[in-house]
Parts: sequence; C-alpha cells; structure tokens
Amino acid sequence: MPEAPKPGAGAVLGSPSTATEAGQKFVKELQAVAEKEHIKNVSVAAAAPRIANYAKSAEFPRRFVELGVPTLWPVTPAEYASWEDADQVQKLLEAYLEVHRSSGGCGWRH
Repeated sequence: MPEAPKPGAGAVLGSPSTATEAGQKFVKELQAVAEKEHIKNVSVAAAAPRIANYAKSAEFPRRFVELGVPTLWPVTPAEYASWEDADQVQKLLEAYLEVHRSSGGCGWRH
C-alpha cells in the first residue's frame, strides 16, 4: 500500500481506481492546470464515495475527483494540516475555474 501524502505535499487529487475514462481525463486536466500554474499537487487512489439509502440513489457524475489536503494524525485532537496545502487547493480551484483572487479585502493570505 502506498504511503499517504504528508503535509507540505500540496493539493491532493483523489480518484477511485474504478474511475471512468472521463474521470481519469478530469484528473489529468487538473494536473495540467496545476503544472501550468506551478501548484504543488499529488494524486492518490481514493475510495469511491458511497451514499447509503433505501431507494436507488442518483448516479455520480462521470467527471469526479476528491480534492483535499494531507493531514497527520487525522480524527485526533492533534490533527495537523498545512495552511500552504490549503492555499494550493484554493489556487488550483481558482485556476481551473478561471476565477481571479482579489488583491484587496480581508483574509489570511499574505
């Protein structure tokens, strides 16, 4: 089993091994955006989301990827994540959606 990414690795792109061709293409699209914009990222195999229900649930979109940040000691009081990794996820979303961050206003960004 591959080692989980550690804080400092950048944005995490998770895709199930059962992803459709469109899903795999979507991951590659995001990786290309990240490379172009010099955004740190790492791809991992992720479990497909499950929606438990008594009735037939809606189908997941063909183009699906989980975005996140690496953590240490998850689900404990000592859980740790890097602000820089969260910033890499935000930059990736902004670049993919072609949304430009405002230069003024409030926020933690320096």
